[in-house]
Amino acid sequence: MDQSSIFQQALEECNIDVLTGVYVPTPALTLRIPKSKIISVEPTERFPLDEPDIKEPVFDDLKEAFLSASLEKIVMSRMKAKNSKNSGPLLYSEKISPLPNAEEFVLYKRQKATQLAKECKDDDLPEPIQLCTFPTCLNTAIPTYKFCINHLPLDPNFNDQPFFVKCPQCERIAQVGDEKCVFHKK
Repeated sequence: MDQSSIFQQALEECNIDVLTGVYVPTPALTLRIPKSKIISVEPTERFPLDEPDIKEPVFDDLKEAFLSASLEKIVMSRMKAKNSKNSGPLLYSEKISPLPNAEEFVLYKRQKATQLAKECKDDDLPEPIQLCTFPTCLNTAIPTYKFCINHLPLDPNFNDQPFFVKCPQCERIAQVGDEKCVFHKK
């Protein structure tokens, strides 16, 4: 005898029906509930279901105010991005009328640096954009450098950095590998 026939014989001895290929349950035999205890429930739903009346959501004043403020913020950020497309931090250069003396120029440069730091904080930039350290320059400095693109060759550590070289014709900066600035490339 094989193991499956031994198992089937043990089931029959315990009065358990032997499983054949397909098991078809009979509710009265498996549950053994007397018919007098079975409760019949009338169906409460009729098909097809009626469509519930869906009302348009009514926005109260707070929701409307939040929506209009959100839309205004989105529109303003898009306008700000559109207006600043051509004047990014590296290309930014402001033309100002000559100031009467050096003291007023220094005050203006400090105010400009403070304004840039505030804008960077508002835009959640990790580090504020710096102004060029050349005394009479109001351009923004190249990130991680102290000078702008026009005055970078004046940096005492210029020869130690690996990204830029001086253009042999005009002393402006050029990328390593190009050896000439944008104006003399062709």
